[in-house]
Amino acid sequence: MSPTTLESPPASPASQPSRSLVSIGERGIEITNMDELWRFATLVAKSGLAPKGLQTPEAIFVASQMGLEIGLPLMAALQNIAVINGRPGVWGDAMLAVVRNTRQLEDFEEWFEKGPEDKPQRLARNPMDYPDNLRAICRVKRKGQEPTEVAFSVADAKRAKLWEKEGPWTQYPFRMLKARARSFALRDQFGDALRGFRSVEELQDEPKTVAGRVVEEAVVPAAPTTPLLQESAPERSQAVQEKAARPTAARKKATEAPPLELSGEPPQGETPVQELRRRVAEAGLDLERVNAFLSENVFPPLDIITDNEALAVLGQFAILAQHTGGAQ
Repeated sequence: MSPTTLESPPASPASQPSRSLVSIGERGIEITNMDELWRFATLVAKSGLAPKGLQTPEAIFVASQMGLEIGLPLMAALQNIAVINGRPGVWGDAMLAVVRNTRQLEDFEEWFEKGPEDKPQRLARNPMDYPDNLRAICRVKRKGQEPTEVAFSVADAKRAKLWEKEGPWTQYPFRMLKARARSFALRDQFGDALRGFRSVEELQDEPKTVAGRVVEEAVVPAAPTTPLLQESAPERSQAVQEKAARPTAARKKATEAPPLELSGEPPQGETPVQELRRRVAEAGLDLERVNAFLSENVFPPLDIITDNEALAVLGQFAILAQHTGGAQ
């Protein structure tokens, strides 16, 4: 099929000279230079369809370039690259797709087994129970090389303090065991194709740091992403409220948030972070429950939240107050 072209909108007399045409082939827009990639990034940012953490043209531009370097199309790069604690990672399924695209993958196999190493019992399907010797196995063979076989067990997860960790490790433990074994095996055999990228599933288990200090456990949205702080189902609302009421012993902070102070009238030049902290204090909300609810909705705690994130929370402050012990 011969490629068609997408023409830029007519330029106004005061604008810069008209831009070049952008080709559209069988797999979508065909980027040939930085200007075209920047125009694409700007369009995606204006559309409002960019994933959380990649809403600016600059972030979209860089993520798209990262995807192109490992062979991902533009939109696939945006959907499968996530930034965790300032470091980009690739979702495990996309990591496998990148490796398959090299046409160097000769053999790939995944399975579960349990029992002693010398007499393993291979499972026909996903495990129903999780003894310490249950392990996910990933076997990868690249053309011209010896195969790599990596195991990641429940005991390994416990040693890394991942087992029973709130989130995917308690919701889908078999997927997390498999993702960890897959990530290690693919990186061992295809480090050149993956350009040093690690899997999102692995990065999300690393503690978040600020200035070298552990602040909290890294949080990443599940794929695909959904609008945050939207409460449409009463069942979900109740579940979120119950979760917010639990003790937050799993959250590891090096420092506690500074005390919130009531300020009376809103001060001039107040930043979104300052406004959010003031409104939380004025509403008498419980800080532990506020931080737990923010974490549930993929936001950092109040002491390190950014202005952009605070703006998003302020837009749904009534929901925050409803679930954390106050009124809007």
